[in-house]
Amino acid sequence: MHKVDFSANPPRLFVHYKRRYVIAILLGLFTATNFYQNYEYSAIADVVSKCFKVDVSDVNWTALLYNIGSVLAVYPTLKCIERFGFRISFIVASFANALGSCVKCLAVKNGLYGVLLLGQLFPASLTLFAMSLPAILGANWFKSDRVVIVIGINSAFGACGSVAAFLAPSLIFDQIGILESWFELFSTSVAIATFTSIVFAISVLIVQDKPPSPPSLAAVSRPRNSTDESISILLKNRNYFLLLITYSLVIGMLQVTLVILNQSILAQFVNGNRVVTIAGTLTIISGIPSSLVTAFLCEKCKRYRLLLNIFCFLVILFFTLYTIGLWLKIVPIIYLFIFFTGFTYVSLTVLLVDYIVEVTYPYPESRTLNIVFCVARIPGLIFIPISSLLIKHCGSTQANFLIIGIALFNFLISFMVTNDLRRHRINLKRDILSALN
Repeated sequence: MHKVDFSANPPRLFVHYKRRYVIAILLGLFTATNFYQNYEYSAIADVVSKCFKVDVSDVNWTALLYNIGSVLAVYPTLKCIERFGFRISFIVASFANALGSCVKCLAVKNGLYGVLLLGQLFPASLTLFAMSLPAILGANWFKSDRVVIVIGINSAFGACGSVAAFLAPSLIFDQIGILESWFELFSTSVAIATFTSIVFAISVLIVQDKPPSPPSLAAVSRPRNSTDESISILLKNRNYFLLLITYSLVIGMLQVTLVILNQSILAQFVNGNRVVTIAGTLTIISGIPSSLVTAFLCEKCKRYRLLLNIFCFLVILFFTLYTIGLWLKIVPIIYLFIFFTGFTYVSLTVLLVDYIVEVTYPYPESRTLNIVFCVARIPGLIFIPISSLLIKHCGSTQANFLIIGIALFNFLISFMVTNDLRRHRINLKRDILSALN
């Protein structure tokens, strides 16, 4: 597809290549497999515990490694993207993702839990790539108003991967013996290793850093703007700082909701395993339509602050109604509002990522987003133990007031952000000049 910019002298032709869609799908598949491995073992902690003869709490380290890996890998990830660009970063990430899966195959075959954790460390250290590369792909290959759609679609792929992990207990490991568990565990490990290896091989052949010509005026203008600012200057950007706090708290609330879901529901229902499974699946699967709906909504409506205010309010509303359902032990209300809570969480993450790119333009997305994604892993490490203790000593409904309080704080912060869409203004200026010409 071609688009002429008449505001340039001489008029400039912007070309959009079909290869971008293939790259977006490959990136989505990488994200899906990476997110799947996040919950791959914690979702079947009882099975892994019996097979490897370790405590169930030890299995939780396979998921906790993702938080630790994100913090430790932020600097290498940032430097890799800045120095080598999108293509090499994607290929390195997909290779390490496949390598980790292969290492885990050997661990499962030989019953070596230490080697399993070593293999898990590879995808755990790559999660920042899965979250930061979509914005860079959108900026390099798509029109500016399509970047949020790229982010949304990639989030939907990630949700699909997470859902697949949570469906495994019911579809594969339900009421089977130890030998069958070993066989199924090895089979799924081989399957994910094969799939990630295919994604890596295709990415080597298909993925390119940038198209031959830029897709938008914002992409053209970026090199002419100063992007050599220090991180301290970036943090002085008031909108960026506020959005960083908001995004971190949203991720913290999402992690708390998922991680303590089992403990929270079982504290209310004696035989609540089925409720836990369905509620957890609904929370994650809601992210698939949410990512797509929010992406298209952001494309059409550039009043990001208003959208932020609305979504922050909806988190308070839906989670409060979910808490009431939990208190009254009304299962349909629990299912309904845990779905809408998850829907709103993911809507906020998609909106906030694109919002951050907008308010920090022309600062490189690799820096702005990797800092955000790293910081966002910290609140969960604090809120999860606190929530767990509150459930143990005060009860599920009382513990949920912690999340409601955090949501109220986020709602207040959302009114302090301004609608400073810098990247959008660049392209709007182009459209106005083109119309005048």
